[in-house]
Amino acid sequence: MTAKEFLRRFFSLGIRINHKKEELYELRRTATAISGTDYSVEKVQLSHSGAAPFEDKVAQLADLQSALSMEIVSYEVEKARIVDAINDIPNDNYAQLLYQRYVERKPFADIAKSIGYSSQHIRRMHGYALQAFQKCHSEMLLENRLPVPVPIQSKA
Repeated sequence: MTAKEFLRRFFSLGIRINHKKEELYELRRTATAISGTDYSVEKVQLSHSGAAPFEDKVAQLADLQSALSMEIVSYEVEKARIVDAINDIPNDNYAQLLYQRYVERKPFADIAKSIGYSSQHIRRMHGYALQAFQKCHSEMLLENRLPVPVPIQSKA
């Protein structure tokens, strides 16, 4: 696993959490919506199933909230791990650049303004910072290798 792949995992977790939050919001909205009665059609007596119409939504809501909570815990653990790894880099400018890029999710232009360099220099410095990260954490990056897909062998 490269330094960039390792650092981007954190970003991916954040995106997944945002998607789950949006899904949770939409589910809450639909679960609490009041449905109207259409009086223009003939009313037909139906047998009651025994379950309230919102029970399924409430169960989905609870499951999604639980999954979101677990994702947030994973996010916080990964954030602490990445921040510690970034802080291990001996060059403070590199550490600051990687922190702003991968933890704060800032674009290069904003990082350039905050550090006081040109955007072009920040892009170049980013490459050097990734190399420093790779050198500092080569063993950890090897241990966290992304799994290699195993080819499926057909039975003959």
